[in-house]
Amino acid sequence: MKLFKKSVVVLTVISMMFSSTLLASAKQSDSDYITYNEYKAAVINEYSKLGFDISFTDPEVTEITITKDMLEKRLQQINEEIKEAQLNNSQQTLIQPNSIQPRNMPYDKTSYFNRQIIAPTAVYGYGNWDIKINFRGNAQYGTVIGINSIDVKQIGYSLNLSNWSYNGYSHTSWGSNVDVYLYMTTTFSWSDPYGGTISHTSEHTLTCQLYG
Repeated sequence: MKLFKKSVVVLTVISMMFSSTLLASAKQSDSDYITYNEYKAAVINEYSKLGFDISFTDPEVTEITITKDMLEKRLQQINEEIKEAQLNNSQQTLIQPNSIQPRNMPYDKTSYFNRQIIAPTAVYGYGNWDIKINFRGNAQYGTVIGINSIDVKQIGYSLNLSNWSYNGYSHTSWGSNVDVYLYMTTTFSWSDPYGGTISHTSEHTLTCQLYG
Protein backbone atom coordinates (compact mmCIF):
# COMPACT_ATOMS: atom_id res chain seq x y z
CA MET A 1 0.00 0.00 0.00
CA LYS A 2 2.82 2.40 0.84
CA LEU A 3 4.45 1.64 -2.50
CA PHE A 4 1.18 2.42 -4.30
CA LYS A 5 0.79 5.77 -2.50
CA LYS A 6 4.37 6.68 -3.30
CA SER A 7 3.78 5.87 -6.97
CA VAL A 8 0.67 8.06 -7.01
CA VAL A 9 2.60 10.96 -5.49
CA VAL A 10 5.39 10.60 -8.05
CA LEU A 11 2.90 10.48 -10.93
CA THR A 12 1.07 13.52 -9.54
CA VAL A 13 4.32 15.51 -9.34
CA ILE A 14 5.28 14.51 -12.90
CA SER A 15 1.80 15.46 -14.11
CA MET A 16 2.05 18.88 -12.43
CA MET A 17 5.50 19.45 -13.92
CA PHE A 18 4.25 18.50 -17.41
CA SER A 19 1.22 20.79 -17.08
CA SER A 20 3.45 23.68 -16.00
CA THR A 21 5.70 23.08 -19.00
CA LEU A 22 2.70 23.14 -21.34
CA LEU A 23 1.44 26.38 -19.81
CA ALA A 24 4.86 27.96 -20.13
CA SER A 25 5.10 26.82 -23.73
CA ALA A 26 1.65 28.17 -24.46
CA LYS A 27 2.53 31.56 -22.99
CA GLN A 28 5.74 31.65 -25.01
CA SER A 29 3.89 30.69 -28.19
CA ASP A 30 1.26 33.39 -27.65
CA SER A 31 3.98 36.02 -27.37
CA ASP A 32 5.38 34.98 -30.76
CA TYR A 33 2.23 36.10 -32.60
CA ILE A 34 1.36 39.63 -33.67
CA THR A 35 -1.85 41.20 -34.91
CA TYR A 36 -2.40 42.20 -38.52
CA ASN A 37 -2.40 45.88 -37.53
CA GLU A 38 0.98 45.45 -35.83
CA TYR A 39 2.31 43.78 -38.97
CA LYS A 40 0.94 46.53 -41.22
CA ALA A 41 2.41 49.29 -39.03
CA ALA A 42 5.83 47.61 -39.09
CA VAL A 43 5.80 47.27 -42.89
CA ILE A 44 4.78 50.92 -43.39
CA ASN A 45 7.48 52.03 -40.94
CA GLU A 46 10.13 49.95 -42.73
CA TYR A 47 9.32 51.53 -46.10
CA SER A 48 9.38 54.96 -44.45
CA LYS A 49 12.87 54.32 -43.03
CA LEU A 50 14.02 53.48 -46.55
CA GLY A 51 12.59 56.73 -47.90
CA PHE A 52 9.28 55.51 -49.36
CA ASP A 53 5.89 56.73 -48.13
CA ILE A 54 3.27 54.08 -48.87
CA SER A 55 -0.40 53.52 -48.15
CA PHE A 56 -1.77 50.15 -47.08
CA THR A 57 -5.26 48.94 -48.00
CA ASP A 58 -6.48 46.19 -45.67
CA PRO A 59 -7.75 42.86 -47.04
CA GLU A 60 -11.36 41.85 -46.41
CA VAL A 61 -10.23 39.47 -43.65
CA THR A 62 -7.61 40.68 -41.19
CA GLU A 63 -7.77 37.67 -38.86
CA ILE A 64 -4.51 36.35 -40.26
CA THR A 65 -1.99 34.28 -38.31
CA ILE A 66 1.30 36.17 -38.39
CA THR A 67 4.34 35.42 -36.24
CA LYS A 68 7.21 37.70 -35.31
CA ASP A 69 9.48 35.47 -37.37
CA MET A 70 7.28 36.00 -40.43
CA LEU A 71 7.42 39.76 -39.86
CA GLU A 72 11.21 39.76 -39.53
CA LYS A 73 11.57 37.79 -42.77
CA ARG A 74 9.21 40.22 -44.55
CA LEU A 75 11.15 43.27 -43.33
CA GLN A 76 14.41 41.63 -44.40
CA GLN A 77 12.88 40.91 -47.81
CA ILE A 78 11.85 44.55 -48.21
CA ASN A 79 15.37 45.74 -47.38
CA GLU A 80 16.98 43.29 -49.79
CA GLU A 81 14.64 44.26 -52.63
CA ILE A 82 15.21 47.98 -52.11
CA LYS A 83 19.00 47.61 -51.92
CA GLU A 84 19.15 45.47 -55.06
CA ALA A 85 16.98 47.83 -57.08
CA GLN A 86 18.36 50.43 -59.40
CA LEU A 87 17.79 53.78 -57.72
CA ASN A 88 17.54 55.63 -61.02
CA ASN A 89 13.83 56.16 -61.66
CA SER A 90 14.36 56.74 -65.35
CA GLN A 91 16.58 55.12 -67.93
CA GLN A 92 17.42 57.58 -70.60
CA THR A 93 17.75 56.59 -74.24
CA LEU A 94 18.80 59.58 -76.27
CA ILE A 95 17.99 59.66 -79.96
CA GLN A 96 20.63 61.60 -81.81
CA PRO A 97 19.32 63.74 -84.67
CA ASN A 98 20.59 63.45 -88.19
CA SER A 99 23.07 66.05 -89.34
CA ILE A 100 21.30 69.18 -90.51
CA GLN A 101 22.49 71.21 -93.47
CA PRO A 102 22.73 74.92 -92.60
CA ARG A 103 19.76 76.93 -93.77
CA ASN A 104 19.13 80.58 -93.19
CA MET A 105 15.65 80.11 -91.75
CA PRO A 106 13.83 78.48 -88.81
CA TYR A 107 12.62 74.92 -89.10
CA ASP A 108 10.34 72.60 -87.10
CA LYS A 109 11.47 69.17 -86.01
CA THR A 110 10.14 66.29 -83.88
CA SER A 111 12.34 64.19 -81.58
CA TYR A 112 11.22 60.93 -79.99
CA PHE A 113 12.25 59.48 -76.62
CA ASN A 114 11.43 56.46 -74.48
CA ARG A 115 11.57 56.59 -70.69
CA GLN A 116 10.90 54.11 -67.88
CA ILE A 117 9.70 54.83 -64.35
CA ILE A 118 9.86 52.21 -61.61
CA ALA A 119 8.23 51.80 -58.20
CA PRO A 120 10.53 51.52 -55.12
CA THR A 121 11.90 48.49 -57.00
CA ALA A 122 11.13 46.98 -60.39
CA VAL A 123 9.80 43.94 -58.50
CA TYR A 124 6.90 46.12 -57.33
CA GLY A 125 6.20 47.81 -60.65
CA TYR A 126 7.27 49.88 -63.61
CA GLY A 127 5.91 51.62 -66.69
CA ASN A 128 7.19 52.87 -70.04
CA TRP A 129 6.36 56.08 -71.86
CA ASP A 130 6.88 57.45 -75.35
CA ILE A 131 7.63 61.16 -75.47
CA LYS A 132 7.26 63.21 -78.65
CA ILE A 133 8.65 66.76 -78.62
CA ASN A 134 8.11 69.10 -81.54
CA PHE A 135 10.42 72.11 -81.46
CA ARG A 136 11.62 74.98 -83.62
CA GLY A 137 15.30 75.30 -84.45
CA ASN A 138 17.52 77.83 -86.18
CA ALA A 139 19.37 76.11 -89.01
CA GLN A 140 21.84 78.94 -89.45
CA TYR A 141 23.16 78.77 -85.90
CA GLY A 142 22.21 75.17 -85.04
CA THR A 143 20.21 76.22 -81.99
CA VAL A 144 16.81 75.40 -80.50
CA ILE A 145 14.53 78.42 -80.56
CA GLY A 146 11.53 77.05 -78.68
CA ILE A 147 9.21 74.11 -77.99
CA ASN A 148 6.00 73.82 -80.01
CA SER A 149 4.36 70.82 -78.34
CA ILE A 150 4.97 67.80 -76.11
CA ASP A 151 3.02 64.54 -76.25
CA VAL A 152 3.41 61.89 -73.52
CA LYS A 153 1.94 58.40 -74.02
CA GLN A 154 2.15 55.31 -71.82
CA ILE A 155 3.11 52.32 -73.97
CA GLY A 156 3.75 48.60 -73.85
CA TYR A 157 3.61 46.34 -70.82
CA SER A 158 3.50 47.85 -67.35
CA LEU A 159 3.58 46.17 -63.95
CA ASN A 160 1.29 47.33 -61.12
CA LEU A 161 0.89 50.82 -62.60
CA SER A 162 -2.51 51.99 -61.29
CA ASN A 163 -2.38 55.70 -62.19
CA TRP A 164 -0.14 58.34 -63.77
CA SER A 165 -0.25 61.95 -64.89
CA TYR A 166 1.91 64.34 -66.89
CA ASN A 167 2.11 67.66 -65.05
CA GLY A 168 3.98 69.94 -67.46
CA TYR A 169 7.59 70.77 -68.28
CA SER A 170 10.40 73.28 -68.02
CA HIS A 171 13.61 73.64 -70.02
CA THR A 172 17.11 75.06 -69.84
CA SER A 173 19.58 75.86 -72.60
CA TRP A 174 23.21 74.81 -72.68
CA GLY A 175 25.15 75.93 -75.71
CA SER A 176 23.09 75.19 -78.81
CA ASN A 177 21.11 72.44 -77.07
CA VAL A 178 18.17 72.30 -74.67
CA ASP A 179 17.35 70.04 -71.71
CA VAL A 180 13.61 69.49 -71.34
CA TYR A 181 12.34 68.36 -67.90
CA LEU A 182 8.98 66.57 -67.87
CA TYR A 183 7.19 66.33 -64.52
CA MET A 184 5.28 63.09 -63.87
CA THR A 185 3.29 61.57 -61.02
CA THR A 186 2.87 57.79 -60.79
CA THR A 187 1.01 55.45 -58.47
CA PHE A 188 1.98 51.77 -58.25
CA SER A 189 -0.08 49.24 -56.26
CA TRP A 190 0.92 45.69 -55.37
CA SER A 191 -0.24 42.92 -53.04
CA ASP A 192 1.45 42.29 -49.71
CA PRO A 193 2.34 38.62 -49.08
CA TYR A 194 0.12 38.53 -45.98
CA GLY A 195 -2.86 40.38 -47.39
CA GLY A 196 -3.81 43.92 -48.27
CA THR A 197 -2.63 46.25 -51.01
CA ILE A 198 0.36 48.60 -50.83
CA SER A 199 0.30 51.78 -52.93
CA HIS A 200 3.20 54.12 -53.61
CA THR A 201 2.74 57.55 -55.22
CA SER A 202 5.80 59.53 -56.24
CA GLU A 203 6.94 62.47 -58.35
CA HIS A 204 9.43 62.00 -61.19
CA THR A 205 11.37 64.26 -63.52
CA LEU A 206 12.22 62.83 -66.93
CA THR A 207 14.96 64.55 -68.92
CA CYS A 208 15.06 64.77 -72.71
CA GLN A 209 17.80 66.54 -74.67
CA LEU A 210 17.10 68.45 -77.86
CA TYR A 211 19.84 69.23 -80.36
CA GLY A 212 19.51 72.22 -82.71
